[in-house]
Amino acid sequence: MKKFTLITLLVFIASLGFAQRNVDFSQLKSMPVKQNVLKKVKGHSRTAATTTMSKAPRKAAELVTPPSGKEVEQWYFDGLYLLYTKEGPYDGYDDYTSVHGVSKDVIIDGNDVYIKGLSILNPDGWIKGTINGNKVVFPTGQYVGTQTLEGSDIDFFIVGQTDESETAADVKDIVFDYDAEKGELSLSSNTYILDCIMDPGNMNYNIGYWVSLELMKEAPTYELVTPPSEGEDYTLEDGMLTYWDDEANDGEGDWADGTSQIAGDFKVVIDGTDIYLQGIDAKYLPEGWIKGTISGNTATFPSGQYVGTDEDGYSDFIVGGDNTTGEITDIVFAYDPETGKLTLDENVTILITGKANSLVPYYMWEAMTITPKNPINSGISTVNTKTKANVFYNLQGVKMNRPTQKGLYIVNGKKVVVK
Repeated sequence: MKKFTLITLLVFIASLGFAQRNVDFSQLKSMPVKQNVLKKVKGHSRTAATTTMSKAPRKAAELVTPPSGKEVEQWYFDGLYLLYTKEGPYDGYDDYTSVHGVSKDVIIDGNDVYIKGLSILNPDGWIKGTINGNKVVFPTGQYVGTQTLEGSDIDFFIVGQTDESETAADVKDIVFDYDAEKGELSLSSNTYILDCIMDPGNMNYNIGYWVSLELMKEAPTYELVTPPSEGEDYTLEDGMLTYWDDEANDGEGDWADGTSQIAGDFKVVIDGTDIYLQGIDAKYLPEGWIKGTISGNTATFPSGQYVGTDEDGYSDFIVGGDNTTGEITDIVFAYDPETGKLTLDENVTILITGKANSLVPYYMWEAMTITPKNPINSGISTVNTKTKANVFYNLQGVKMNRPTQKGLYIVNGKKVVVK
C-alpha cells in the first residue's frame, strides 16, 4: 500500500497542545484491520515522520456546502483515527484520535445528513449523505479541502473501504446504521473511512483512516463501580506492568517493565459471591474499582469496566485480552479462599484502555498475584466448627449446620475461614 507522511504535520500537531499519555499500541494488519494488542510490536510515538511527497496533477473538486439556517448540532463520537507516521505501530499508523476532540458538527435536513471534521488536516470540510430507512449512505470520494504541502496544492477526499475491498480502486460508499430515535450513527464494523489525498478513486493515497466510528447526539455516560465497604489492603506479590518506553534501546524505544514505578497497593471487598477490586489502573486512576463474581476457586471480572476519568479528560476502562486468540475476554483470577490470594490466569492480559471494547492499551498487566497485607488481621477470621451457636452459609448462600470442608464461609454474617 502506498502511504504518505506530511512534514507540516510536525508543526500542526505541536500547535494543538493536547494532553498526551505515553501510549503503546499493538499490531494492526494492513486494512482491512484486525486488532491484536497481545502481539508486541513497536510502541507509540507522537512524532510524525517525514518523506518526500510525489507531485500529482490536481483534479477539479467542489466542496460540500451545508444548508444555511439549519441547526448545527454537536454530536459526540467514539472511534479510532489512525494517522500514517511511517514508524507507527499499526503497520506505520499511529493513534491520533485525540486531535479530533470529542464531538463533530452534524446537520440533519430532511433526508440529508451532513458531517464536518472527518479529515485531520481539513477539519472544516463537510461530507453529505442520505437517509434510507435505518441507514445513512455517504458517497465515497467527497472533497473536503486543499492544503499546500511541500510546495504542492494537495486535495483531500473522504473515501470508503470495506473488508471486501480488494484493489486500490475498489472504493466503497460509506454506510452508517442510523437510529433516529436515539440520535446515533454507527459505522459498520467492516467499513473504514479513509482520509485520502490527490485521487478519490485510489484508497492507497491515504494519510489516515477511521475505525469503528460512532456519532451520538447525547454524551455517553459511564457508571463507576462502588463497593459496599472500604475493603481489605492487598499488596502485589508478583506481576509485571508493561509499557512502551520511547527512550529505551538507544532512543529507538522498547517494551519496559514498569512494575517498580507503582506503589502496588490494592483493596479487595468480598460481599457474598461478589468481589470488588481496586487499584488495577495503578498508573492513572488507582482509586477505581471493578466488580466480579466468585465461583469456587475462581474470581471472574467482566471486561470493559469503567474506572474513572482523569484531570486531562482521559476515561479509562479495564479490558481483558486472551493471550491465545487476541480477542477480548473476561478477566479471570484463581482465588484461594483460605489466604485470600488472587492470581491472574496465565492466559489473560489486563489492558488499561481508553474504550470499553478496545484492545488498544495505555499499558498492561501481563501477570499479577495480589495477597492481603495483614492476613491475620484482615477481617477473615478462623472459627471453631464445633460452636453450635454459629450459623453457617456457603458462598452460594446455602445454609448448613456446619462446614464439612475447609474454605471460606459466611458465619453469623461475617466472612470466616474454616480450617
